[in-house]
Amino acid sequence: MKKALSMLLNKEFTSDDDRLTYQSYEKLALICNVCGELVFFKQGIERVSHFSHYKDTGKNKCRWRTQTHDSTQNTDSEAKKQSLEKFQKKIQDIIDEGIIKYQKISSSQLDDGRHQRRILVARRDGGKSLVNQYQIDINSWLSRFYEEREHIQNLALSLYHKKLSKIQCQVFSNITHYLCLPASEDILRKILYYVFFLLNKEVALNNDFEEVCSKVIEIISFADWEEEYKRAKELVDTSKFEQNLLTSKGEDGEVSVLAPEKVQTRPAKKVKLVNLSNAKSLATNSLEWSGMIAHIPCKVTLVNSHNHWQLEALPIQNIPSYPLLYTLANKAINDYWQEEEVFNFLISPIDKELRRLDELASKTEDVEMIQKIGLREANLEKLKDSVLGKRKLDPKTLSECSEIVKQSIAKADYKPSPIDPYYSRYILAQFYFLQSNEDKIVYLLDDYMSHKITSSEVQTALNFLRLVPGNLDKKFPDKKPSLKELQDFIIPLFRSKFGGQSRGSLELKLREEKGKILIDVIYNNKVQLTQLLTIKMPATPGKNQGKVSTKVASSLDFENRRVFEKFLRTKDGRFVAQAMNQLTTLANVFLSRNFNTLVGENKVGKSKKISEIIGFERSKQGWGQIKKGFIKYLLPFTSASDVKKGKLLWLNSNKVLNAQDLENLIIKIAENWSKWHRKDQEYIPLGDTQALTRDPQNLVFMLIKIMTERPHIEQIAWKHTLDWICEIVNLPIGFRATNGVILTPDALYGSHIEKWEHRIKIQLIDLLLESNSGSIEGWLQCSVDRLYQALESFKPDYETTLNSDILKHLDAMHNALSIAQKVEDGKIR
Repeated sequence: MKKALSMLLNKEFTSDDDRLTYQSYEKLALICNVCGELVFFKQGIERVSHFSHYKDTGKNKCRWRTQTHDSTQNTDSEAKKQSLEKFQKKIQDIIDEGIIKYQKISSSQLDDGRHQRRILVARRDGGKSLVNQYQIDINSWLSRFYEEREHIQNLALSLYHKKLSKIQCQVFSNITHYLCLPASEDILRKILYYVFFLLNKEVALNNDFEEVCSKVIEIISFADWEEEYKRAKELVDTSKFEQNLLTSKGEDGEVSVLAPEKVQTRPAKKVKLVNLSNAKSLATNSLEWSGMIAHIPCKVTLVNSHNHWQLEALPIQNIPSYPLLYTLANKAINDYWQEEEVFNFLISPIDKELRRLDELASKTEDVEMIQKIGLREANLEKLKDSVLGKRKLDPKTLSECSEIVKQSIAKADYKPSPIDPYYSRYILAQFYFLQSNEDKIVYLLDDYMSHKITSSEVQTALNFLRLVPGNLDKKFPDKKPSLKELQDFIIPLFRSKFGGQSRGSLELKLREEKGKILIDVIYNNKVQLTQLLTIKMPATPGKNQGKVSTKVASSLDFENRRVFEKFLRTKDGRFVAQAMNQLTTLANVFLSRNFNTLVGENKVGKSKKISEIIGFERSKQGWGQIKKGFIKYLLPFTSASDVKKGKLLWLNSNKVLNAQDLENLIIKIAENWSKWHRKDQEYIPLGDTQALTRDPQNLVFMLIKIMTERPHIEQIAWKHTLDWICEIVNLPIGFRATNGVILTPDALYGSHIEKWEHRIKIQLIDLLLESNSGSIEGWLQCSVDRLYQALESFKPDYETTLNSDILKHLDAMHNALSIAQKVEDGKIR
């Protein structure tokens, strides 16, 4: 679906509008032009950007609803936090605020928001009691509103056209129509209960419908829709857009400024509350850092443990409640936490603190104390309302609270709590250094479940498991064993040690879970502990050009997801991902600060410069800077960016590269850089210029510079970039330009005929996949003529609807194929 209507602006938006973000569905209240139900925005990556319905409730049919909605909503809307329930709650809260304000639910100025809301809920419950008392069929009332929604919308317009401006009146009628749809059943039901309470009589559907209808419209009008209209208008006001300038130092040290590009209006997330650079060394090869991992105040230590290092975290308690709540509230507003997390970490603790203050106030007659309590209650209520309304907090108060939290964390003792088991050490990750000149595979065994207390019987099995890595070294020194080979070797060995006991109360089980080999010790039919078996393969032959004897692991082995969920007190994957990113940064700080103590004579490896270890000897920059720059410049062309640009894609799957793909790509480039046949050339062609072959970061920086300064040759520049990347890593990476034209590297092909046939197929298949027809594997087996036949079946009007650049590109490739075939046949010499 290409178009959607904003209820709040009464304006139509197209899916290619650069101002749209994943949050636009909520901020602009986007609905389907046909059925009026809420729709969410799907950014174009594998497919063209479009709007999509939420899961079909079975109560409403729309010609724009497709069969794919039910199967794709989890990945397309929920993954982007585009929740129908979240939007409905927002509308419900706006209506509730309006009722409280205009119906004067609380006549006392001393009554707080909690008391007012309790009265509101009590009145709804009173209306519900009347429904039960008079046996009112609420479902019939709801059905009547669905049937009469057009009439109700017109009635709303007629009642308020003189009281509101034209646009505000239209917005109000849009909301009224939306609330009379089946998808808004819960909201309308609550409004009806409140209306029944106000009328306080037995209402009949046929006789009292108009009266009830007018009251419902009146209730809806109480809400401040004008304020919502203003907020939505600000979001799409192009005069308020900010533009980014991408700057970078060039060869001569001058700062070159790349042309600004349009950016989305999504607020910037403030993830880092504490600078990671304040990490301090405790001793050789160890590190301590204090701050907030995701949303948990804690201390983190990285210490040596036999053949590896461990990242241990300890949550900190006894931090002043109000500053901590204020700091977390700011994080929740900026990071858009899910409703469940907002309630668990903010609303519930605030309510708990308010109850404590109420109880404290009831036990004292000290006027000064009561005034202080009243002020604190007012501040907490204000904070609660700000969180629920996602309003920015006072920056001065936020700064003061953040400083208090920071100092409290810094002063806290690194000791587990003897009372509360939650405040104990959590092993979150391991960090390994392995020698690359080892001929054998390295086997490591680690605890997979933290905080397990084992019985004496289980300890005997644990003692046995400690011998397993040594046994595996002897049994499988050169070939990585499969799961079955491990089971066939370890289980009989275990049973031979424990005899009949192993067939009774003590057992061992090997299993694979998400690529990890896990060993469970089972006692009395319960899993008592789980060990993680890590199998580290030797470095690939030729890696690091034989210049060092060290392979430094650039990534962490994280603990079980359940450990993170227990530590973070949530199952929200965003918190887990955020925590892992922070831990990765900490590990990199550790690596950079301790490199000299880890690499050298009689240490992990021989002493060499980082640039020589990675292979970019001629570069003046270190590996970390090269890697960071390469990823930064190419990130806008991956699925990690919502910016409307062309995208890098895998030609064998038609999937857009993600941020992790870029990480793996630069590592692959580093491994193969010395084998690249053009590495020793000082310059290589790039667009209409020459670029220094110093390192991959320099090459992609020059690509971005060319695209900005001379966009008319960007396709040539991309083609040259794809060529040198493919030459180094031999991976099928292409580029889909913003006009839909797909570029592929010459290095993939052995002949000109093969090259042009494949490129034509890739372009046609991209159009077929856009129509959700077939798979790339199947289409690649077909001839070019068969692909054109399929395209005419699935997209009969493709010649009139396609971008003209794609048609010209196809014609040019067919001409090139024709010439290549004539050359092959000897007709052209």
